[in-house]
Amino acid sequence: MKTNNYENKGSNLMRTLGFAFFIVGAVVSLAFAADLAEFQLIVPAPDPVNAGEKVTFQVITVNRSGTAWGSGTCELEVEVYDKDKVYLGKSDKAKNKEDVAPGGTILDFVTFNVPPNAGGAYYYKVSYIQNTQRLAYSDFQPLTITPITVIAPEVKPPKDVQIGGNATIAYKNESKDNWKNYVGNISLNVLGSIYQKSVVCNVYTYHTPEKTFDLYNFILDYRSSKFDVTFGDIMPNFSALSLSNAGMRGVMPVIRTGPATTSIVAARSVDPKEAALNSSGTITANGNFARYVYAVQEKIDIFYDNSVSINYVTSSDDKNSILNTGTDVYPLQNKVMGVNFMIGSFKYATFKCDYARSAHSTDTVNMSPEVTDAAYKASVESRLGIFSIKANYQHVGTDFYSLGSPTIVKDRNNYDFMTGVGSPKIGSLNLSYNQAVDNLKNDPSKIITTQSIYSANTNLTLPKWPILSVGYAINDVGGLPVNSTDSVKTLNNKTNIITAGVSYSLPWWINSISIQKSGYKDYILANSTSEVALGISRNDKDTMSGTYSATFIMGDRISLNLGITNTKITNLYDLSVNVMDTYSSTLNIKVIKEKLVLALWGNQTLRNDNSLTAPAKTTTQVSNTELTYYFTQQFSWTVGGGVTNYQDTLTAINSYNYSKISTRIGLGF
Repeated sequence: MKTNNYENKGSNLMRTLGFAFFIVGAVVSLAFAADLAEFQLIVPAPDPVNAGEKVTFQVITVNRSGTAWGSGTCELEVEVYDKDKVYLGKSDKAKNKEDVAPGGTILDFVTFNVPPNAGGAYYYKVSYIQNTQRLAYSDFQPLTITPITVIAPEVKPPKDVQIGGNATIAYKNESKDNWKNYVGNISLNVLGSIYQKSVVCNVYTYHTPEKTFDLYNFILDYRSSKFDVTFGDIMPNFSALSLSNAGMRGVMPVIRTGPATTSIVAARSVDPKEAALNSSGTITANGNFARYVYAVQEKIDIFYDNSVSINYVTSSDDKNSILNTGTDVYPLQNKVMGVNFMIGSFKYATFKCDYARSAHSTDTVNMSPEVTDAAYKASVESRLGIFSIKANYQHVGTDFYSLGSPTIVKDRNNYDFMTGVGSPKIGSLNLSYNQAVDNLKNDPSKIITTQSIYSANTNLTLPKWPILSVGYAINDVGGLPVNSTDSVKTLNNKTNIITAGVSYSLPWWINSISIQKSGYKDYILANSTSEVALGISRNDKDTMSGTYSATFIMGDRISLNLGITNTKITNLYDLSVNVMDTYSSTLNIKVIKEKLVLALWGNQTLRNDNSLTAPAKTTTQVSNTELTYYFTQQFSWTVGGGVTNYQDTLTAINSYNYSKISTRIGLGF
């Protein structure tokens, strides 16, 4: 019997929805790393989000470095991955709108346009970036996307060629700006094989009045036993020190010949951007050059799971890619040579070693001299029955630069230790410790910063019982001047985080709840009588967040998703409170089976911040309706509309209300 794709998607979504929400609360803030910044809170809203809509990420970031961040010098960015954690694309970057002192915190918002062809369990990572260097990089976090109703046809291809997929053409417009604020999308998904060789193609375009054509996401992937090639949005992973965790657009062929594997990358990792000018011609924001990455790696597999590889990566700015650079912006060039060893022939342990050496020029126009330095990393992993252990040591030299691996922080030593015990039928307990020390050459113009992170988390997964997870983490940061003799710290703060989550499923009801409580304490008090008298810094904050979701499956015709997200941030110095609440719901009704589907969804976000410096009191209400008719299993047409109402109580001139219309054609082949 033929099965509609929207039924399959809905079924899969129901199975994963509760677990995804549970995971959010369990791991979102335990994904610590010893970085120059720390994410104290990451909350997507609404969650789940409907395909084709926008999701807003609320992020609180702590300045863990010893230097202040100037307004507009840092950027927040979100990367999105599919259910297999394959990189898909990233959001626009949002700059910080205020200065952030060492130990201070900042609340930022960044939005991501969810493609209309998305649906099910997805993942995302959050980056905080300064001068192309990632100050903080979160672990994978789950995001649930409610799919739109698109039917996948029954495919009857020739014997040696199997191609199937769907295409969507969508159009939206809004009444504000006299209906000139249109958005068009074209998405194409192709999956098949040619003579038993896998082929995948995903295309998503974006069309607006400001940008008539934007190839938002593009992947063309071909795989065979001896040759793979990927065009479009790629994230190559040669080694942590030379090329990893950097999304880029280009081509990556992989050739396998016996025990040898050759990988080649040619891509653009940074898009060009002209400097921003005001009406008088004054520069308000610097531009950046286009950056191109060329890399090659040769890996040789040796008997018994041993391997050795060597790679070379060069990253260069194109000095001709922009006309107006701004102030003190020069084209860079970076070259990294790396060697990697893995010994996996031991029964209970695997050893890995990485070494890399870089040559970096900060100005290729004026031929600035290259600085060179090295980095190396060693790790061991062991598993014995239900017990596991992992230890890492990483040294990154003071003058080591790797533009292809933006998560690498130079001038730093890292020590990691993790151990755990677990069984899939019972649960697990994991403990970890991480320490980072910088300023390796004792530069007197910098402080010596030591960051220590302790974390523990456990989850219980007994069959037929609710899934339970509890976690606790401490992040302690201290900084001393190089020539200090009295051990008085100039940087001293600590974060404590507790998380808990529970999820339970029945055939007709899936629900989950998660909570997170974090406390941030800055022990460095300003020369202020009030701070000293209270013993409280202006940076001290308590944050409480919670998420609840429920999915009701009413027969084979009706499903209902409900979601609630609450965040409360309390400034312990002036007792100001910033509260953000988001309520969301999605109702799907199969009015006529396999013919007519009605979808209703909406969300409401309330923000009430009584801050003494930047108060806010706003309400955002969004409601949408769509009706989809399936002429055949290969062709559907959707029409819909909605209303958005934004009310700013404190600044009424910012309030607005507008209507929107949408239509979409779905084609299967």
